[in-house]
Amino acid sequence: MNNRYVLTILTVVVGVILMYFMTSWLSGGKKDEVLKVGFIYNSDMATAYSINFARAKTDLENEFGDRIQIFQKYNISETGEACEKAIEDLVGEGCRMIVAISYGHGSATKKMAEKYPSVEFCHATGDLADVEPVLPNYHTFMGTIHEGRYVCGIIAGMKLNELIASGKLKRNRAKVGYVGAFSYAEVISGYTAFFLGVRSVVPEAEMLVRYTETWSNHVIEKKTAEKLIDEGCVIISQHSDTSGPAIACEEASIKKGKTVFHVGYNQSMTDVAPTTSLVSCRIDWSPYILAAARAVMSGKKSRGW
Repeated sequence: MNNRYVLTILTVVVGVILMYFMTSWLSGGKKDEVLKVGFIYNSDMATAYSINFARAKTDLENEFGDRIQIFQKYNISETGEACEKAIEDLVGEGCRMIVAISYGHGSATKKMAEKYPSVEFCHATGDLADVEPVLPNYHTFMGTIHEGRYVCGIIAGMKLNELIASGKLKRNRAKVGYVGAFSYAEVISGYTAFFLGVRSVVPEAEMLVRYTETWSNHVIEKKTAEKLIDEGCVIISQHSDTSGPAIACEEASIKKGKTVFHVGYNQSMTDVAPTTSLVSCRIDWSPYILAAARAVMSGKKSRGW
């Protein structure tokens, strides 16, 4: 065979091989590779906080199709044993990426990350990534929700001003209430941002904060909001997972004729508080979780996720 033809054939073959590997590299791995991802929820789909992560799960499935397989563990308490057992099950299923959604899952998740260094653990709202031992496969992530809460505070302040201008509220009685789950930094920074937003509009405003000592208990959250309303708060906001505070505001307004409004978290509250809901804010978890999955698929190792 003519050497020129041989050279041409070899050039084409090499080009095809290079194109294959370049396409594989740019797409983040082999097309037939399946990434198994586990989600650990501290509740079920009855709470909006869990639903927000379920949205991210759906976005993963839409983005990667049959290249991804999702496993989910619901109602996992924040005791170490329960979380560790859930993680053992997910690792046993072959999960190479595990997402724990609750702050209280932190210690158990990090413990298991040390046990399984080949699995990437992503802990939402956590603060243990830089605590010894620092592990390359244990990552924490959080949204800048304080910015949303500040904006919500501004809207609440505008409503206070409206009530003052209409004569329904005296300026020295401008008081807002906040239903907080725990006295954690995440909660404190949130209500601080909310209050700063309120005061940027109504400098005289005051705020009362009461803790429920639970993330998700409809009855306790509702009763806590009712107490704040009885103490003279005309706007109630929350860092808790149920619609209890919103329903408390709606019932106080409709059944008792009180002037009170609500600012929500994680979901719109207009369905349960159509006359008193002002605004809500929530975190979109999808950008981080999608990026983390891409990183795992491509074999990227980074503590900067």
